[in-house]
Amino acid sequence: SGSAAATQLSLTLPVGLSLVSATPAASSVSGQSLSWSLGSLGAGASGSVSLSLRAATSFTPTTTTSWAQLLSATISSSSLERPADSSNNSASFTTTLLRPELSIGLTGPATAQLGSTMSYLLSYSNSGSLAAAGVQVSQTLPAGVTIASVTPAASSVSGQSLSWSLGSLAAGASGSISIQVVPGVSVTASAVSSAAITTSSAGETSSGNSASHTTTILAPNPGVSLSGPATLAAGATASYVLGYSNSGSGSAAAAQLSLTLPVGLSLVSATPAASSVSGQSLSWSLGTLAAGASGSVSLSLRAATSFTPTTTTSWAQLLDATISSSSLERPADTSNNSASLTT
Repeated sequence: SGSAAATQLSLTLPVGLSLVSATPAASSVSGQSLSWSLGSLGAGASGSVSLSLRAATSFTPTTTTSWAQLLSATISSSSLERPADSSNNSASFTTTLLRPELSIGLTGPATAQLGSTMSYLLSYSNSGSLAAAGVQVSQTLPAGVTIASVTPAASSVSGQSLSWSLGSLAAGASGSISIQVVPGVSVTASAVSSAAITTSSAGETSSGNSASHTTTILAPNPGVSLSGPATLAAGATASYVLGYSNSGSGSAAAAQLSLTLPVGLSLVSATPAASSVSGQSLSWSLGTLAAGASGSVSLSLRAATSFTPTTTTSWAQLLDATISSSSLERPADTSNNSASLTT
């Protein structure tokens, strides 16, 4: 029923909230403490202060995704007040700050062979307490791989970079993206792919927003060798060895070994026997040649008794051998795919 002289209104902001504006403006601001000198407050008088506050983007601890903020307000005056009437001299209010927390994972094979299909899986989630707006997922593929399939389809593809515009990702939501690629001959032995997730929402931390995966690329390297005598008498037989190997890190599928004999040499025997003989051409179907595997074919060849031209007394005979497979091979490794020998 009486007036309250020298009335003072005070507000203490928590550390997670900062002042944007106050109407009317505070008479005093010191850190998180604001006060308004209201003068004499007549009996029955009332008023209000409108505040605009901004939430922090970094929480304490940084791992939390919801942070309770307690605002405390008091009013006082120099006028004597009955003790029973002081219970409304203070007030408090709690605002819980919310934020998103995005994470992404990238998995793929530990090893993959040139020309084979390899699969990546991108897994993303929002473990925060608030939806994340404008979510963008991206992946950079290793140089030298070609894309076989992407599910769901990428929003954008530029060279080896793919991106997906996911829009809003609700709190607790998650999803995955599957990418299949084929490594070509230019892929390095250690193929690295990286992924990232971003949002336009404030408060998101960088922890868990990127991932990478390294795949060791296996490549076959089939090779062939040929050894035998430098000279051979007319009508005589001699032993030759046709060697083969796979010195690469990957298997060579459907490996085929071939030998072409010159007209001055004829086959007596081969161990193991050739899979196919057509005139002077012999071939062996080796099947899959594992990395590090090797073997040989022992040949007995007979020299012709009639030379061309008949007047010559020495006749050079060139033997040609090759090895091939259905597996993709690096161009730099093809130099040992053929061999020759002159008797």
